[in-house]
Amino acid sequence: MVINSFRRCYQTLNLITISSQALINNFAYFQSINPGVKVVPVLKSNAYGHGLALIGRLVDQKIKTPFIAVDSLYEAWKLEKAGIKTPVLVIGYTLPENFRINKRLKFHLPIFDELTAQVLAGYQP
Repeated sequence: MVINSFRRCYQTLNLITISSQALINNFAYFQSINPGVKVVPVLKSNAYGHGLALIGRLVDQKIKTPFIAVDSLYEAWKLEKAGIKTPVLVIGYTLPENFRINKRLKFHLPIFDELTAQVLAGYQP
């Protein structure tokens, strides 16, 4: 029972504050370095621990970018579920059999090998 009393008194000592304006300003700065190049925010690993849906909504509503990049198909579906309208680019490898879960893939996917190309050839955007 000592564990239960420990859980009641335990408090997280870490606090991270995300400044939405700083994120917007940083994006604008990087885009200004070379206006001819499009900067794409990478929100992999739960937006680096800051909350995929939260940061995804901020990018979707406040930043004009051609894509939001994520590592996995799972993260892409999480953004879709959160109502993100910006196109999503999956940059990590996805096993071809994982594409069989859903016959309508709305995401941009890289082709890593011939098998992936063959499996994706049958899907509707």
